[in-house]
Amino acid sequence: MSVLTRKLGQTVFPEILPAVLGFTAVAVAITIGFEESSYPFKVNTIMLSVLTTMLSFAVSLRTSSALERWNAGRQAWTVVSSASRSFASLVWLHVADTTLDAARQATVEAGSDEAEVESVKALIEKRTILNLLCAWSVATKHYVRGEPGPFYDDLYDLVKALPRYSFPSSVDDDSTPTREDLGGL
Repeated sequence: MSVLTRKLGQTVFPEILPAVLGFTAVAVAITIGFEESSYPFKVNTIMLSVLTTMLSFAVSLRTSSALERWNAGRQAWTVVSSASRSFASLVWLHVADTTLDAARQATVEAGSDEAEVESVKALIEKRTILNLLCAWSVATKHYVRGEPGPFYDDLYDLVKALPRYSFPSSVDDDSTPTREDLGGL
């Protein structure tokens, strides 16, 4: 499946294409029919105004329901980003600055090489946790959009350091693109 086909499949285009083609065919048939016949084509203005009023109500309803869905998604995304920031603050402030336990830390000198190495290890752990937290938010966004796989500009750098797990997938999914399919991001 090409990237263009997948992107078009995520829009409203596949849903409206049959209706657009059907109405176009009917309009072409009516136009050709009236052009070929000598019957005068007249439309009652009252019927036309009623039809346009009903059409405007339908478009207005569709627009307002789409706006409500968009607003609900925006609110959900605000909750996700706010919770992620709160958790990131908790991790940064409350995870220890060293990987040593209290007993071992008491035996190590404050400025020694071992203390520095353990401090760097703790910093790497904190950064890994924060990267995974950011990756979860971005992966959730891609999942909601129906975009499988980790090979996206905003996601891949956050998860590339993770080991590849060899657990078998419970669902066979051949639609997951590889990096080569996506242009080698």
